[in-house]
Amino acid sequence: MKRLLNAQGGVVKTFHSEAGGTPVVNTFQDCQAIIDQNREEAKEGGWSPSRELRKKASIPLVVMQQWYTEAQAKGIPWSGEDWKKFVAKKLDDSDNAYFLSAPRKTRFRVAKGD
Repeated sequence: MKRLLNAQGGVVKTFHSEAGGTPVVNTFQDCQAIIDQNREEAKEGGWSPSRELRKKASIPLVVMQQWYTEAQAKGIPWSGEDWKKFVAKKLDDSDNAYFLSAPRKTRFRVAKGD
């Protein structure tokens, strides 16, 4: 039986045990609103209304967690130039284009949430 562990900010975590007792935590997030917002912002090239700021992308938390796990397996820490390059490569991948709100080759900086 699955048990709800946490549900905050649109992210849902559940827990269950597999046959043999192996514990499993699953994390889910409905990312459609983020993708739709990126699509709308892309119509303006990611620029703010004042055109002073340009947003490159919005990446759902569950995707960032997956990328973090991949980076960690490659020995890439959560901060620093290697992490920035890792995220830039992910965003330049056409499979991740729906996270973009600005053209792929736009220069950007990695900003972590508050």
